[in-house]
Amino acid sequence: MFGISSLSKFENNRASQENKEARLEKLLVGELDGKKYNELSNHDEQVSFQEAIRLAEACQIANPEEPEKEFTKELYEKVKNEYADKYLLKFFVSAGPSHLEALHGIDCFFKLYDRETNNELSMASIDLTGSSESTKEDTKADVLLSLDEKTIKNYFPDGSINNKNQTALELIDDYSNIICVALNNNMESKINNQAA
Repeated sequence: MFGISSLSKFENNRASQENKEARLEKLLVGELDGKKYNELSNHDEQVSFQEAIRLAEACQIANPEEPEKEFTKELYEKVKNEYADKYLLKFFVSAGPSHLEALHGIDCFFKLYDRETNNELSMASIDLTGSSESTKEDTKADVLLSLDEKTIKNYFPDGSINNKNQTALELIDDYSNIICVALNNNMESKINNQAA
């Protein structure tokens, strides 16, 4: 049976982990415009997934084609290089707080658009975690990026990329490949659903 002190320790641990996650998100991907988000969402507790996406897109601080944080800038450029000839890539932050983050565990997402029609073709949602114990099954997002404190300290200090470290560059390559796979799988699924 949990005593009050055990429950308090559990709650304090959870709050500490949530604060750590929020710092990680702010450091690596940034935040959306919280004031604008609150105004547009009318403080509704529940919104649909599509409405949560729309709200996050409307509340970006940075240009979705020019991410402001170095970590996401590098990821964006790597992913963009895979699609540059055919598609337009945009990056959106949903950390902040937002409905996407609170209800779906999505801290940021990439979207692919047709260059000619500007139609959305695919989306890859991302959950950032500071826990090396988290697995893909622990998230609702398409992609889980686990970055524990040691990884951050050694390879992405202050949110920048340690370009002198081959492992940091390899991690960015690995992460961008995972994101591309999610974008491709979601595009294929969308095409199959439209054909059915």
